[in-house]
Amino acid sequence: MKFHAFLLAMLLLAGGADGQDAPEARVEIGDLAWLEGCWAGTGFGNRVEECWMTAPDGRLTGMFQMIGADGKQTMSEIFVLDQFEDGPAIRLKHFHPDLTGWEGQDEFIVFPLRETGADFARFDGLTYSLAEDGRMIVELVVSQGGEPSLQRLEFERVAD
Repeated sequence: MKFHAFLLAMLLLAGGADGQDAPEARVEIGDLAWLEGCWAGTGFGNRVEECWMTAPDGRLTGMFQMIGADGKQTMSEIFVLDQFEDGPAIRLKHFHPDLTGWEGQDEFIVFPLRETGADFARFDGLTYSLAEDGRMIVELVVSQGGEPSLQRLEFERVAD
């Protein structure tokens, strides 16, 4: 019986105290113009760099690289944030330093976009936020050996 009471309470919280549906989250790629430009920081115990470009049609395209302690690139990513047939999402491909892809030729990692605001974007398993001091914070859920963990990357905008 306690479980049923707990489940009912969770359903009420999810739908609001009066049982009505919660308002739909805002999802606008245009909210994320603040990502444009290049960023440098730390993540996964390494130096990381990320750049975003906005196309005339509003699509955001970017690249990421991780630099090891020896100063050499350990991996890179190319990604696109756009409106796809399944909705807005980031599609991402990983590469070894020699540009050999991790995913198959027609495969990519997908992070569906769930909510945006003036200073954040929440995807499934990935969140970008702009801190008050201008830093970009990226929180990513990664799975190693079947165990999910939250990784935090912190970036500062690179001056033009």
